[in-house]
Amino acid sequence: MGNSTSVFTVSFFEGRSVQLWQEQSFDIILMDIQMPVLDGVEATMRISANEQASGGHIPIVALTAHAMQGDREQSLALDMDAYVSKPIKSQELLATIKRLVADREN
Repeated sequence: MGNSTSVFTVSFFEGRSVQLWQEQSFDIILMDIQMPVLDGVEATMRISANEQASGGHIPIVALTAHAMQGDREQSLALDMDAYVSKPIKSQELLATIKRLVADREN
């Protein structure tokens, strides 16, 4: 990410995250777990199922206010690649993004 250009796509509509993933190419997905209609868990499950069928993988970072013991492990068990709790600490989020993008490039 250093001096490179970053482009972000933001979805505020329930279920739109899966549709955007199908229509566009992303390096990483920041997935809010607590969305009203199609929550981040269900959206991640749909993306993972499609990835298993078609191959490939885009890292997904769980963004959640769930910060209880075991929440991180539960998110990772649901095919999410990382977990960042709210309130989000910018340095933690950037370090997570850099690690996942670097892993993907290697």
